Amino acid sequence: GIWVRDNTSTDIPNVFACGECAYSGVHGANRLGGNSLLEAAYFGRLAGIEASRAAKKGEFHPIDYALVDKEARYVEAILEGENRFNINTMRRNLGNNLYKNAGVFRTHDTLANALEYVHYLMKMSSGLCCVNKERSDNVELMSIIEFRNALTVAESMVMSALAREESRGVHYRDDFPQSDEKNYEVNTIIRRLAGTFLRISFEGHLSSDWWYRIRQFFHA
Repeated sequence: GIWVRDNTSTDIPNVFACGECAYSGVHGANRLGGNSLLEAAYFGRLAGIEASRAAKKGEFHPIDYALVDKEARYVEAILEGENRFNINTMRRNLGNNLYKNAGVFRTHDTLANALEYVHYLMKMSSGLCCVNKERSDNVELMSIIEFRNALTVAESMVMSALAREESRGVHYRDDFPQSDEKNYEVNTIIRRLAGTFLRISFEGHLSSDWWYRIRQFFHA
């Protein structure tokens, strides 16, 4: 999930995350599905409080209209383009592929197969466009955007599992069945570089936190 501090803040100023999209660290290496009450009730309330404080300060960046225009053209292309594939089939194939190759038990070979198929679907997803050209309440448009985002998440998950050559929590590698405390008792961090490239690093909890704490101290 999205890395967050104890107060649900992220590395993006004025952006707070909570729930199953966030990584708070309180559940260790376990999945969050069975801990939704704590995530929603406690961290949800905390995120709301912190977001309201940030909003009252009014320290916001100016709008980047070039970015707005880029996103508008992205949506326009999905709306106006000619659809060539069935999104339901592609979405089902993605799920089946991840279940088979990146499920409970993983190896380098199965994860590599999963990643290859995800990249194949990414190329094919450019052919997903709306049959319904309506500009309001277009469920089809939302589904296509969600699926493309899901492919990015899938790529991040599989790349992380490939890089972590050990077993920990619900991540079990048949080819690396033991935990490696020396190299991997840290977080797996994914960052997007220029374009669509992703970078993987292994970092401790406080690796990018000290500047934030200094700023918070002087602005308290």
